[in-house]
Amino acid sequence: MAMTARSIKVRSQKSEVRILSLIGLLAMCCFARAQDASTLLSAPKLPPYKWFASTDPKHQNADYVLLKPGETRRIPLAAGVLLRLWSTAFEPQNLRLVLQNGNQQTELLNGGKAKFGELYEKAFTFYPTPSTPAVVRELKSNAVLIATNKSKAENKWYYQAAVRPVQNPPASVLKNVNATLPGELHHQDLADAASELWRNWFDDKRTIEIPAKQKTVFWSTNGAGCISEIKITPTASTPGIERALKLQLQIEGKQAISLPLNQISIEGKSYTFGFLVPFAKGARIELVNESSESLKLQTHITSHPLSSDYRLHSIPGSARSQKGKPIPILKVQGEGAFVGLVLDIRPAPDAFRHTFAFLEGNETLIADGKKYEGTGTEDFFNSAWYYPEKSFSKQYHGMSFKSTSPPRVTAYRWMIPDAVPFQKNFEFDFEHGNGNNSDDLEFRWVAFWYQKHNAKFEIADALNSAASGQSSTPVATGATSGNNGELLILVVLGAAVGVGALLLIRRKRAA
Repeated sequence: MAMTARSIKVRSQKSEVRILSLIGLLAMCCFARAQDASTLLSAPKLPPYKWFASTDPKHQNADYVLLKPGETRRIPLAAGVLLRLWSTAFEPQNLRLVLQNGNQQTELLNGGKAKFGELYEKAFTFYPTPSTPAVVRELKSNAVLIATNKSKAENKWYYQAAVRPVQNPPASVLKNVNATLPGELHHQDLADAASELWRNWFDDKRTIEIPAKQKTVFWSTNGAGCISEIKITPTASTPGIERALKLQLQIEGKQAISLPLNQISIEGKSYTFGFLVPFAKGARIELVNESSESLKLQTHITSHPLSSDYRLHSIPGSARSQKGKPIPILKVQGEGAFVGLVLDIRPAPDAFRHTFAFLEGNETLIADGKKYEGTGTEDFFNSAWYYPEKSFSKQYHGMSFKSTSPPRVTAYRWMIPDAVPFQKNFEFDFEHGNGNNSDDLEFRWVAFWYQKHNAKFEIADALNSAASGQSSTPVATGATSGNNGELLILVVLGAAVGVGALLLIRRKRAA
């Protein structure tokens, strides 16, 4: 069957998808960083990375290395660029991590302090950047991760590492309406070229006045490009303006976003909507004044003359767990790259759960037959030990909600440095509990990936189907060309994410 993702008709279920979508859209502001932009634009053509993890080969949930007191373990890595390193331990303060690269050894973590990366609430996460010293970023074939247990007791150690082999992706990955690239480039050259093009942004600043009960188009463009930021600043204090003024965004003639200002991230006295919105055949931004008086505003749009063969897709899904079966997050046919996930897990209304044991499940990503399996649900989101108690937001990951009664958690992760490319097909499943042993959990998610035109994908939406009275489990399938129109936004859980993302935009502009 072939159709675009269907509209969700039940109001109570809509809010859940809106919340998840909001977290994703606000956090995607970080895409505006030049390095991230170049990574995403070239991601589908990058080679698959080498995957290293303490996953239990017997699938009995022993996804760790048990270190005896004083014991040292060596994990051989591979030649290439280190994209991501995650680790935790029962006693991380008594774990020493060292990266041996050639004849050099560099300490990463010792005594509860990170030399590189960050140790946060027992989870160590390290995303090397181009400014990171080569000795801990550009790995040789004999590179080794070394873990030493400094505790007097046994210490469970978990780890994940992704290393991308260095190859020459074709320059045709990138196209620009004002520039062309040479025929064959190394990956770093490609990234540099993309970064240079990304610096070529356009700022559109103006002051507008919208009469009462009127709508105005204050920005539009034809052709290909990308919007990275929309900022609206009232020139005077007007009570209720955040509810009376609505932002509408159309991409290639189709409504993509419609929301009032109070559903946009607030930065001082401005309302900022900052995330990448790519388009191929034009975009238009409108403001609707629903108040009984005219409104005067300052608007600021940042756009880029960038184009790509790939479109960003962000589609919601839902399912109830079934014993013996993993949760099918996404299935894709074609060429692209997986770049992120927002996931909410909670007990079903008829469940009596009181613990987070369901987080023992591992994720499994399969790209063109290559398998990447993790070590636990919260581990995928760069956290550990069933998440900290308070919500947090980092550059590429965070936990936006957690409750203990009932046990529920919402988290996100953006796989931008470590995007998963695929040329033919991609699948993403999530295990629940120990060996898919539950039947009383509700999963809701939004998946993010890039894919070429005429996309073919499947996402189950069983919970919304049941709520709307449909008899069969629906699967959102179809061919879409851009951002999904279902990305409706409700600013409830993502404010902290939006603030952090805005800071990243500022840093990019100051660079």
